[in-house]
Amino acid sequence: MTHNFRYVMNNLFDDQLPQSFQKLTKLKAFNILGNAFNKSIPGYIFEWDKLEILSLMGNNFEGHLPNKILGLPRLTYLAINNLPGGETDVLFPDIHNIVHLKSLTLRSCSLTGSIPDYIWRFTNLSYL
Repeated sequence: MTHNFRYVMNNLFDDQLPQSFQKLTKLKAFNILGNAFNKSIPGYIFEWDKLEILSLMGNNFEGHLPNKILGLPRLTYLAINNLPGGETDVLFPDIHNIVHLKSLTLRSCSLTGSIPDYIWRFTNLSYL
């Protein structure tokens, strides 16, 4: 598919993201703010290597942010909240190669530990 942007905000969709979204491999922006999606974040999102904007805020996803996030090196904006983690502590996600980040929001994601030193080398980061 040739869509560049997919905004599905504030609709109160629930359950899980459709498997058909897996085909949206050319997306540059994906924003599903304010729905009620649950289950875990689908792995196919982290294969959309052209993504620059990813907002999963305001949903009810289970689990934690997987290290598959490294598959999105073009991200400039990443916003996720309300990830409950799991039974064990969840460390800050490994995003060392997402060096173009300008905005990073990881609110209420059950993270533990410290913010990694590499974050301070992200010269474009203006919002943390």
